[in-house]
Amino acid sequence: MNRVNAIILRIRSNLWLKLVLGAVLTGGIWGTYLFLQRHVLFPVTAMPATAIDRMIPFASGTVYLYESLWLLMPIAPWLMGSIRG
Repeated sequence: MNRVNAIILRIRSNLWLKLVLGAVLTGGIWGTYLFLQRHVLFPVTAMPATAIDRMIPFASGTVYLYESLWLLMPIAPWLMGSIRG
């Protein structure tokens, strides 16, 4: 069996469980993230810019690279082969 087939079999195993848990985990993370943006728990502290911050310019086109990190979140559960790990 080649690697592609092995990955497909891993993704298909316990598919409904992975879908439900993925939705719950993602919703929980986003819910917490949005809650903390709107409800301040501690005093807000502005971080001063460091020398490294001033050396690296802001490039608006790289926001997609930053947002692509959200794609890494479901990779581990999707590649689990069984419930026991």
